[in-house]
Amino acid sequence: MLKEKIENALNESRILALVAEVMLGFEYQAVFRPGFHHLTALTQHLRWIGILCMLSAMALFIVPTTYHQIVEAGHLRENLNRFISKVTTVGLIPFAVALGIDVHTVGERVLPPVVAAIVGVVSVLTALCCWYGIEIMVLYREKRREKETPDMEDEPTDLKDRIKFVLMEARVVLPGVQALLGFQFAVVLTDSFEKMPGGLKVVHLASLLSVAFCTILLMTPASYHRIVEHGRSTERMEAFSRRMVLASMAFLVPGIAGDMLIVTERIVHSLGAAITAGGLTLLAFYGFWFGYMYFLRFRSVDAAERPELSSPPMSGK
Repeated sequence: MLKEKIENALNESRILALVAEVMLGFEYQAVFRPGFHHLTALTQHLRWIGILCMLSAMALFIVPTTYHQIVEAGHLRENLNRFISKVTTVGLIPFAVALGIDVHTVGERVLPPVVAAIVGVVSVLTALCCWYGIEIMVLYREKRREKETPDMEDEPTDLKDRIKFVLMEARVVLPGVQALLGFQFAVVLTDSFEKMPGGLKVVHLASLLSVAFCTILLMTPASYHRIVEHGRSTERMEAFSRRMVLASMAFLVPGIAGDMLIVTERIVHSLGAAITAGGLTLLAFYGFWFGYMYFLRFRSVDAAERPELSSPPMSGK
């Protein structure tokens, strides 16, 4: 059943997003720890690459939410199931690289540099083998069951299912927001934060407020459902929840970009490079989560309204 396939896909996406978001919180906090400056310059720059990879993985694991609510307008369709499968499969690659860099960082503290590098590479290869190698072997042995599994037909989506799935997608986003907000609150109490320039402290405050507002918006559908709708499933509830989830993700992006700016400045010690990294992060997330999704939505609408040109009318004999 299509609904069950998509529900399983979103649950799997939530697992991946939760792990990536917790790891991202660690990636950010590590930059502010006293031991960070004892790492070699190469390892510090690898840490920045690891943060970039983890951000990429998180973006891919969370993007099904905007695809579902923008492109499919909250309805359950086979295109959504295929999209989730594609982005989660791709997202595991940068996650594996970031994981290997984290392992290398820990290894460098207790092992010779060459051995630490080997351990990091082995970690990446092990992850890729488990996440791709085993699956490829199984598909090869089964020869794809001689035939590709036929796609399920799109089904009308009940109101209660649309509400269920939009709340499920809010739960995909929320753990990452909590991890990021926790980091932002905790880092203010570190000695490294005290030594930051005043301008970067303002950026951090703006990022914190952005993520805090994102958290507020994600929690709003619950209070709306209880207070306004008294627990009933209504079209108004579904539409309100969709708007709140999308708005929360719009506020999450500046928080991520601001933290990326600060972390980059801490690693490369260049304000220009930091501003560039923060700006590119902002554009990339907005472009992928919203710009590309609205492009797909309008393209699908145009395709639906365009007359069929591929099959010329048959002439009578």
